[in-house]
Amino acid sequence: MRSTRITLLRCAAAAALFAAACSPAAPPAQAPAAAPAHDAAMDMHHLHGLMAHGFEMALEGASLKMLGDMKMAGAVDAAAASHGDAMMTEGKGLIDKAITGPAMGAMHMANANDPAMLYTHDLAKNMTAVIDHLQQMPAPDPKDAKAMAMHHMHIALIHAALMASQGASLKMTASMKMADAVDQEAATHATAMFAHAKGLYEETMSGDAMKQLHASASGDAMTATHAMGDSINVVIDALSKMP
Repeated sequence: MRSTRITLLRCAAAAALFAAACSPAAPPAQAPAAAPAHDAAMDMHHLHGLMAHGFEMALEGASLKMLGDMKMAGAVDAAAASHGDAMMTEGKGLIDKAITGPAMGAMHMANANDPAMLYTHDLAKNMTAVIDHLQQMPAPDPKDAKAMAMHHMHIALIHAALMASQGASLKMTASMKMADAVDQEAATHATAMFAHAKGLYEETMSGDAMKQLHASASGDAMTATHAMGDSINVVIDALSKMP
């Protein structure tokens, strides 16, 4: 019995040795893959997207407020004007947070003199100037046809700025080079949106309707409109040059 047990133990040991010899060797340990280099340009890219959202929020709020200022729908007008004011304030705050917050602070540590950094600060300043003009724009007298005509021009200028901002967002998406033919279509459409935005601005500020108003509109209202139009024109040009 004892010899049988010894024989069985020897067989088991031999089998284990055979299995070990036949098993493939474990692959050598590999060093962990190196983390990809940090893409500072992509950080700025996403920051521009955040600024565009704040700008568009403020522009849409301004359109709501101008709709409410027409005094054509009672309580609905009051709600539109109130919500429009809030959107302008929050949109402006979002741009300010993007340009002064911790994310921008970290970018400044490494890229303070980068042309893209300088562009970003200028863009934020010009976006904020547009919002300031919109917040200061007085409500028109609904019974004054000339004041209402200028009011509609302001809405057209807001739409031009929106088109440019949305075009910039499309351009930024296309520049990521993640969808080939779709990226090309997005870039082409963005270029068209910039052209339409510029065309709408020029028609609003220099077209026949504006020429007619120049002969009779009050000086202060006309001055404010041109100041707002100039600031929107600057932003349209800047957005079309988005890096």
